[in-house]
Amino acid sequence: MINLLLFPGDRITVETSMDDFGTGYRVEGSPESENIRELVEHLGNTREVLDSLETAAEAIGDPDDPRLGLLRTAYAQAIVKQKRYTIRYLIEHMNSLSSVYALYQKYGRETLILAEETDLQYFKVVADSLEAAYPNSSLTKSLRADIRQRENRFNQVNKMNTLLSMAEDAGLLELSIPDREGNDVLLSSLDGKVILVVFWASANRESIEVLLNLRPIYNRYHPRGFEIYAISMDNNKARWMNSIDFNEFNWINVSELSYPESRAARLYNVTELPSSFLINREGDIMARNLYGKTLETWLDNLL
Repeated sequence: MINLLLFPGDRITVETSMDDFGTGYRVEGSPESENIRELVEHLGNTREVLDSLETAAEAIGDPDDPRLGLLRTAYAQAIVKQKRYTIRYLIEHMNSLSSVYALYQKYGRETLILAEETDLQYFKVVADSLEAAYPNSSLTKSLRADIRQRENRFNQVNKMNTLLSMAEDAGLLELSIPDREGNDVLLSSLDGKVILVVFWASANRESIEVLLNLRPIYNRYHPRGFEIYAISMDNNKARWMNSIDFNEFNWINVSELSYPESRAARLYNVTELPSSFLINREGDIMARNLYGKTLETWLDNLL
């Protein structure tokens, strides 16, 4: 496709060919669209370099061939050059809406040029500049909303990494929560088992659906040493117990009955329901939010 960034009154001419449509084209009468064309052209050149280096590497059959090291160095240098170009463009076009396009350019289908947590600063600087120049633009508003989402995502990743680090350093993150009879159940009492710690709520339909899908997995793997420690984010004991009985959740069910306050949720950095943590026999957190066939694959390996 050809991306155009138009303003009222622009009278534009686009020239291209069938073979080069979207990559080799000219545009007149729209300065912002010409800026985007330059961004597309430069990234296209970088992609060609990266593709040629990958092809050359694949043609070398020997993994110990010293030429592979040279190719990897050249590949990294091409990545660095492209990122420097993008950053320089943003600095020089801070008040241009085309800078939003530059922020979201990708090497491939998934890989952003500005994908690191530290790159978020460029998103913020561009947003600040555009809010002054184009406060009512949908691009400006969408950019600010996306920045908030990215900040939250990076914060969650950092907290999860901290959690995993704590688990490695201190072993199992201990929990002691009452069951339906009021007896405290220590998570560490399941030492030697593979445990799925699940946070859910009786009023959360997605939670119920996930737990229902866990029942056949639990029945299959429980005899081999698999246990589910299900923590309900409820504050009504009768509703919680009715949900357990009606849906036949026969694993370990506990609840602080203190929603929206929960020490367990804070400790495990739970921000959405359902959430789950898979813990191996040694008490190490191995993965998060595994369900269905993926969970079964992990259990086959851990058990």
